[in-house]
Amino acid sequence: MRRLPFLLSTLLFCAPVSAAPQAPARTLFEEGAAHLEAGRYAEAEKSFTDCLKLLEPKSVALADASFNLGLAQANQGRYEEASATFRKTIETDPGRADARLFLGTCLRVTGDWSGAVAQLVETLRLDPDNARAHDELWQAYAEFGAKYGYDEELVFRQYYHIERLLKADSGYEKRHPGIFRELKILTRIDFLLDQDGSRRVRRGQNEEEPTVVEEVEKGVPSAQIPALPDDGIPAEEKLMALVNAKRR
Repeated sequence: MRRLPFLLSTLLFCAPVSAAPQAPARTLFEEGAAHLEAGRYAEAEKSFTDCLKLLEPKSVALADASFNLGLAQANQGRYEEASATFRKTIETDPGRADARLFLGTCLRVTGDWSGAVAQLVETLRLDPDNARAHDELWQAYAEFGAKYGYDEELVFRQYYHIERLLKADSGYEKRHPGIFRELKILTRIDFLLDQDGSRRVRRGQNEEEPTVVEEVEKGVPSAQIPALPDDGIPAEEKLMALVNAKRR
């Protein structure tokens, strides 16, 4: 699956009321933002780390600096550290959808699909039309299905987020034409589940010809497959998304 870039926050540094003592922090923040923009992630990390040391615990800039520190770490491939940083950002500002989005991305690329789904579902609760969150979710479900096999609910979830993604981002299919291959694979998996819904379906070596399996990943029984968090999406909406996606 693709790993999407971790982009610079568009939020501006907001100085607290006592602005004078915070001037060095502002300078460090602006330096960090410039480094991030230029792709100098190690330098950005240092700037934002130093900036955070100067900020007061109740500074309105704290969440912004922490978030951009997480971006710098993630863009260096240090996803576990970035995850911890994004969690701190969320502790400071629980309503930040962007921090939850990038935390979900970090968790997905490290294989914590349950954690990723929880954060991305919350992202969509805060920002329902966030195209990137839908993109991350369908990929998380595809990776989970590749490892543990699909059941009907997993197929429905992946269809739903692909359909919502294509509606939210009208240019996505032109940039990523492989999405139609993904829909073809899902259609085949759905067909196999219709034949025998008591077993899971896993992508075979040739992904376009998925295979029905009772056990997955060398003998891991279905009872040991991790549970995914509830996504809160009504079954009728997921069914409608499946119908619409199959018409594409």
